[in-house]
Amino acid sequence: MSSFDTSTFVKHVRVPVDRLAPVLRYWQQVGALQLLFVFLVLVVTGTALLSIPAASEVSSSLGQRFFTAVSAVTTTGSSPLPIDRTWSFIGEGILAFLVLIGGFLYMAAASFLLWLLGQRFGFKDNEMKRLYIGSPSSAEVIQFFKTVLLLTFSFQALGAVLFFIGFLVDGFSVTTSLWWGPFHAITSFNNAGFALHSEGFSAFSGSPFLLAISSFLAFCGAIGPIPLSFLFLWRRYKKIPLDSKVIFFGMLVTVVIGMFLLSVTEWNNPQTLGVVDGWKRPLFAGFESSMRNTGYSVFSIESLRSESLIVYTGLMAIGGAAGSAVGGLKIGLIFVLGVSVFATLRGQSNFTFGRLSLSDDLRRQALVITFFFIAVVMIFTSLLSYFNEYSLLDALFEAVSSLTLSGFLRQGESDVLLSIAMLVGRWLPLLVVIEMFRPRSRPRFQRPEDSVLFG
Repeated sequence: MSSFDTSTFVKHVRVPVDRLAPVLRYWQQVGALQLLFVFLVLVVTGTALLSIPAASEVSSSLGQRFFTAVSAVTTTGSSPLPIDRTWSFIGEGILAFLVLIGGFLYMAAASFLLWLLGQRFGFKDNEMKRLYIGSPSSAEVIQFFKTVLLLTFSFQALGAVLFFIGFLVDGFSVTTSLWWGPFHAITSFNNAGFALHSEGFSAFSGSPFLLAISSFLAFCGAIGPIPLSFLFLWRRYKKIPLDSKVIFFGMLVTVVIGMFLLSVTEWNNPQTLGVVDGWKRPLFAGFESSMRNTGYSVFSIESLRSESLIVYTGLMAIGGAAGSAVGGLKIGLIFVLGVSVFATLRGQSNFTFGRLSLSDDLRRQALVITFFFIAVVMIFTSLLSYFNEYSLLDALFEAVSSLTLSGFLRQGESDVLLSIAMLVGRWLPLLVVIEMFRPRSRPRFQRPEDSVLFG
């Protein structure tokens, strides 16, 4: 008779499953699982569409098509194959459609989910007269998605017109400009670095107008639809929530700091800023900083110095705003961590900023998300270094680029690990936030406090 107790084993194995069931039920209740399923369907559909003969001009493997579909749906924009030499006009249209739908669905659904969970987005009704907190009505839901739809598509339509003019001025034909305009407007606003020129976006380094359009669209896309709505309506109501103010200011500060650091590290590099006129070098560095989560670059990533790759890695990790298509830790989280560090160093028990008092829960939630981000980055860096024999810096750069949906593919090849990293980078932060707001029962009694020494 075996000494192995099957019933005891099953009982212990089922404990994690029992604990996981409430999590999955809550995710389903708020719609997170349904949204995740829609995105997986989009990835499968995109892979199938890219597999039809009319979509490509040269042969590609199933893994490459799957990688490209994941990259498009998650608005990452990295491609293992040259876009112009691999995909036909139909294939390029499929990529643009996947980026457009993937970006809009995520921005609208993520913003709505966070609003539904009680986050004070400050989003108002159709008359913009009051703030909503809590569960919205069906009319408010419709108005919410209509506003997001109007803002996102208006910016991309404006960008398409400006890109069309820019390509015409740059000497491209009318037919090329008619297609390249909307395509690059979609990819720029959704921060997906697909470019139709064989040389990538570096081919437009001599056109400040095209660079300015792309930077503007990428900057607005990284801000997200909710803060943009307040930017257009602040004159009427004279009130912008703290979250939106932090996003505007944080994005500008991040671009300026990135521009300064990249100017310092690349100023004399003969393969990047070193060959550019002196007055243009800060402008190019500013473009690179503003496009940190897009994947567009006027230089080859392989030509950057090691210290510049570290700067890029930090800029990608910061990311954009919550509710935007950009990944990363997000501007709001960096702000909360910064204020928390400053208050703690000053010995302040209250978590305040100016005249406002911030919830101490924000500090704990920011630390949780940061911990998960660092842990996932370490895991994927180790896996890439082990299986692909990357150097440590290349593995770190690839891992952060994929997890933050930035689109910089330094090694130029598709990889299953990078595909998984893009999916994790798109969904893990949102699921962690949703889980932190899951209702839980309060403890019945207070446990005695103790301490742990630091330093």
